[in-house]
Amino acid sequence: MPTLNRMLFQLFLDEFARARPHTRKVLLVENSRCHTAHDLPSPPQVILGFQPPCAPEVNPAERV
Repeated sequence: MPTLNRMLFQLFLDEFARARPHTRKVLLVENSRCHTAHDLPSPPQVILGFQPPCAPEVNPAERV
């Protein structure tokens, strides 16, 4: 998929939640607009953890 928007991220969250429905999952995400949309209902078994802004030390991909 060439871009990531709120609808595609919602599809990912729903599939991620269905992978093992009886376990609680923590997903660390950055503060992208699609991750912080106000109308983004997170499934109850998925907890979103947000990285602090401008923190390359917590995102190994930014060191490359």
